[in-house]
Amino acid sequence: MRASLCFAVALAVASVSVARAATSSPFTLPPRQVHFAHAAGPVYAIAEGRDGYLWFGTNDGLLRHDGQTFERWDGRHTAPLPEGRVRRLLVTRDGGIFAALAGGEYNLWPAPDPTRFEVTWRHGTPGLVHIEGRDVQLIGRDQGLPSPWVWALAEDETGTVYVGTEAGLCAFARGRCTNVAGLPGEHVTALAPIRGGLAIGTNRGLVVRR
Repeated sequence: MRASLCFAVALAVASVSVARAATSSPFTLPPRQVHFAHAAGPVYAIAEGRDGYLWFGTNDGLLRHDGQTFERWDGRHTAPLPEGRVRRLLVTRDGGIFAALAGGEYNLWPAPDPTRFEVTWRHGTPGLVHIEGRDVQLIGRDQGLPSPWVWALAEDETGTVYVGTEAGLCAFARGRCTNVAGLPGEHVTALAPIRGGLAIGTNRGLVVRR
C-alpha cells in the first residue's frame, strides 16, 4: 500500500513538472506527433533558440517557426544569407546562431523522353554563417576556417564554439577561428560537448579533448 501511494505521488509530481516545463516556452505543441508541411523539402538540422523559437536548416535556407507559421531568414530582419542549403545548426547559450551552408548540387530530373534524364545545377556557397542579433558574419578562410565544408558544430561548457570541417577543427571566438591541433585525422565528422571537455569524431577515430 505504501509503495503504491509513493508511486502515485511521484507520478503526480512528474506530471506537474512536465506541465510547467511545457508552459515555459512562448508557444506549446500538442502532446502528439505533429507534421509541419512546408515547401522547403528535406530538413537537415533542427535547433531550439533560447526564446523558444525552432530553427530549421533546409534546401531553402534557414527557417524559423513560432508555433504557427514558418518564416524564411531572407534579409527582411537582417543581412541576407548566402545562397545554399543549411546542413548544420547551433544555437549558443548567448542566443547566437551558427549555420553551416552546403555548396551547390546536381539534380537529375526525368526528361520528356522516359529513357533520358535532365541534369540541373543548383548554386550554393559552402561556408559558415554567424548570426548575432541583426548582425550576420560569413566565416571563411579569411577568418581562419580550415575548410568551407563544415560537418559539425558544438559549444563546450566554457562557451567556446568548435567547428569541425573536412580539413580540421577550429575554435571560434571574437570573429575568428583558431586551429586545434593534435587530432588523429583532419576530417572532423562529429562533435559532442561532455563534462569537462569535448568529444571529437574524425575519419581516423575518436579523441576526447579536456
